[in-house]
Amino acid sequence: MKIEVAQGGTNFNFVVGKSTPDNSGTYISSPDASKTYQIAIDLNSVFGRGEWRDSSIFSFIPERSEKLRFQYPTQQFAVEKINNKWAAAKPYKFSVTDDKVAAILGVLANLTAAQIPTQTFANTGLEKHSLIIQATGGGFDNTLMFGDCTKDNLCYVKTAASDNIY
Repeated sequence: MKIEVAQGGTNFNFVVGKSTPDNSGTYISSPDASKTYQIAIDLNSVFGRGEWRDSSIFSFIPERSEKLRFQYPTQQFAVEKINNKWAAAKPYKFSVTDDKVAAILGVLANLTAAQIPTQTFANTGLEKHSLIIQATGGGFDNTLMFGDCTKDNLCYVKTAASDNIY
């Protein structure tokens, strides 16, 4: 594959070849050169990917969570970890199990984007979000806003920490 790298106003072109036999290096050359060079970097693992962006939506350790809030258009509720046990906090107390909260936090911690669409709010439903889920604790504050969903149950979501739409 051909790669172009720009640095300081100068463009460098090179061709990335196969990996070395031990897979720790790569063969490269200049597009017009007859010589091939071996470098000690695996460029195929860097440039050979179809998608460069990380599809992870959040990065946090669920066990460090202290609060989980759900906000719908007309109501909201929250659960908090009190004395190392999950309990309903807002708007009133109700029963909640540690297993159910752990399952929700596990989904949030492993949530990935099915695709990363054009970054625009148009036709996503995000301007009037249907649900907000916020998980906080242990040095993190992760908020996820849900927009419209497709017939395949894929939903547009946006994190509050960035402008990325997933």
